[in-house]
Amino acid sequence: MAPLVFLLGNSMAIGIDEFLFPGNDALGFSGATATQVAEKVKSGELPPLDDFDKIVLLMGTNEVLQGLSVSAIMKGLKSLKSLLSSRLPRKVQITVAEVPPIPCRPDLDDLIQRVNKRIKKDFSSSARIHKYFAGIYTRHLYGKKRLHFSQHGKKLLAAYLEGEFSDLPEEPSV
Repeated sequence: MAPLVFLLGNSMAIGIDEFLFPGNDALGFSGATATQVAEKVKSGELPPLDDFDKIVLLMGTNEVLQGLSVSAIMKGLKSLKSLLSSRLPRKVQITVAEVPPIPCRPDLDDLIQRVNKRIKKDFSSSARIHKYFAGIYTRHLYGKKRLHFSQHGKKLLAAYLEGEFSDLPEEPSV
């Protein structure tokens, strides 16, 4: 039986649940940072997560847009992961996804690359999504404003999450 996956994130996670298999779920908070999501965890605003096998954190985009430092972004991600770990059964694996590219803000590419390098280094379990959502095919994976995923991008991310983080194909079919 496939593991049950819950995607927790900012507005990038909104709408991905419609592409997930039954039993899997996603919840996104528009404009939220990892620190703000941690406050929602503390106040009990999240649904019970105990029955999921894997929690994937899709965070960092808003921090990057705010111009926070790599260390500040990492502090928020580590704090959220630690908080969730302290409240969930040990069987639940918490994975931190890389920050996807922000096609409408190429000036932030360097900061995103530095954050993703630290995510790979600092978290033993990371979802390496950046390389797939970058490059020539972004026009198919992002919406009109090129900040949030398109329906096609959401579908591909959902497939990736449910596929145990196996490598995505080099080129999406459109």
